[in-house]
Amino acid sequence: MFPIFFVHLLFYWYSVGYITHNYKLIPASLPINEMKNQVLFNQLVVTPLMIWVLGFGNETMENTVVDLFMGIVKYPFMLLILNFTFGTMHFLFHKNRFLYRHFHSLHHRLKIPHPMGAIYAHPVEHVFANLMPVGLAIWCVNAGWLLTLVFVAHISYETVSGHSVYSKEELNTRHYIHHDKMIYNFDNSPYLFDRLIGTYN
Repeated sequence: MFPIFFVHLLFYWYSVGYITHNYKLIPASLPINEMKNQVLFNQLVVTPLMIWVLGFGNETMENTVVDLFMGIVKYPFMLLILNFTFGTMHFLFHKNRFLYRHFHSLHHRLKIPHPMGAIYAHPVEHVFANLMPVGLAIWCVNAGWLLTLVFVAHISYETVSGHSVYSKEELNTRHYIHHDKMIYNFDNSPYLFDRLIGTYN
């Protein structure tokens, strides 16, 4: 459990620090401390609880070389499962009034996406829209310990970078369009779910 948890923390906060320190970002539409408190609660309370409940990370470190070799085959399937599961859940959190009003509207207080706010979300949304798709992708392909760590690191970085708007010229980024219009780009890269249902912009 702990390696998965720490890899997520490391890659999330390293990405936040690297991007905010090295690029001139458009200022956040919410106070940094407000975002940070919710993100830390999701990371330090909700995420480890779900990892423990689901039993991820209990595997031994046997066959790591075999696991990495099989990862070449498994990884594209993991990304596909994540893509469609996250896209579906995110779409539902928008289209269902109850889910949007009580849960997802918190994330959309961020009018302009910001790296720190990537998992600025209600804990219920964090479980079902953020953690469940990752867990399902790991479970469906029976990913081993090392492959899981690589996947979690990749997704943590991608989540942060996807919420970064580097300049006014980049206000046409796909996730900014989602936060601005709220009818496009429910998925994450490569936006297969959106392309399938016609919401890609």
